[in-house]
Amino acid sequence: MDWGVGVSFVRKRVGRDGTVRYQALYEDLKGRRRSAGTFKTEKQAAKAGQRAEAIQTVARVPERRLSRQTFKHYVKES
Repeated sequence: MDWGVGVSFVRKRVGRDGTVRYQALYEDLKGRRRSAGTFKTEKQAAKAGQRAEAIQTVARVPERRLSRQTFKHYVKES
């Protein structure tokens, strides 16, 4: 089943002072790249990206047009 959620990944970031940080990135339900935060270790960033991706899968909202019904149908079924 395709939930429309992309794979999370980690990007290495080097600051002006030379410090290395890791940014967790994932794709939201609309395919836009989002950040799940910036972390000291790559492992922390990977976990945050996976958590954000899991939340996207669980909190998936159905399309509104698919859940609409006509008033006529509502009256007949009630």
